[in-house]
Amino acid sequence: MKPHFVQALAYQATEILRDLHAHGICHGNIRPGNLLLRIRNLDHLNDQGIYRLLGQPKIDELKTESGRIPGPEAPRYIVGFLDFMSSGEDILLNEVSLIGFDHAFEISSPRTSEPLPEFLAPEVAVGKPASPASDVWALGVTILNMRSGISLFPYHVDCAAHLITECLKYFGELPNSWEEPFYDEEGRPTSDGAAGRAREVSDEIHSLKQWICDIWDEPTQVNENESTPAAPFIVQDEDRSLPKSCEWLNDDISSIINYDPQDIDCLAAVHDNTKRPYPRHYANRVWKPSAFKINGTYLPEDGGVGWFAYLPGNSDVEDKLKALPRISTREADMLYDLLRKIFVYVGRISAEDILGHPWFGMV
Repeated sequence: MKPHFVQALAYQATEILRDLHAHGICHGNIRPGNLLLRIRNLDHLNDQGIYRLLGQPKIDELKTESGRIPGPEAPRYIVGFLDFMSSGEDILLNEVSLIGFDHAFEISSPRTSEPLPEFLAPEVAVGKPASPASDVWALGVTILNMRSGISLFPYHVDCAAHLITECLKYFGELPNSWEEPFYDEEGRPTSDGAAGRAREVSDEIHSLKQWICDIWDEPTQVNENESTPAAPFIVQDEDRSLPKSCEWLNDDISSIINYDPQDIDCLAAVHDNTKRPYPRHYANRVWKPSAFKINGTYLPEDGGVGWFAYLPGNSDVEDKLKALPRISTREADMLYDLLRKIFVYVGRISAEDILGHPWFGMV
């Protein structure tokens, strides 16, 4: 996402969290996947209007892992997910909604929580109850994820024990007032010191400030892939004939599927939008790293920090990627100042305090 768009959405998310806390509710599972953008009202569109706006349904036969023919209880076909970002016109309202309240609870009745490990506050990762402060920690991780495109913590952080190990690398030792945590076989905190194992000890030291300074921004040079935008599917009202590869479809569904026969032979490529830029009407808010082709090489999907580190040892490519624009020094300083007040073990700022931070004033 573009910097100003991240700041605008992060501000809205913080406002929502502040209001929740003011009403005595702790969300317990703040993360990017629980922040959704609203879309404008499409109720006035009929089926054909929806197809023209979002493309025709992507369907295929149901195939089993064993190769056996599915039984009569199985679905007759499968339908691909709807990609709102491929819409033929702008349907985003730039308004955030917070979902995922299955971990929510009243602040007056604190409890332990088990959201995704990478968004787990350290106090919860050592067995303490979740609280508004743990929501704020998760919000900080979410903001950094939105701004960079990737997670602060490595992919192997899949439990509370691993999360604490990574926190120590970035934020130092745990407070002396906290009891030494022990973890069960699945990496969850346990009060049974005899059966549990102690946390891992690491002498690695990582710099949050440097991590932020390494965030890449959208390349300013011409994208070699821009000359080949994705061709939208067009609903054919007249010709409803189907290529042979779709003969398995029953009449009740085949009437709405009108793939170009030339596309049917390469459905995998048609369905793969990772290397297709977002439509131009979204270009002022988002950009897709994997759709950028520079010197014949596509950028990796995740983007964010240190793209060149994920590529093969091609020194020429690495040199080009290292030259890509990074987050501005001014924004990096402001973002770091905000996050260093969030990523603390004790004395974390509130959602209300976050709203007054100057990083949001850059919008």
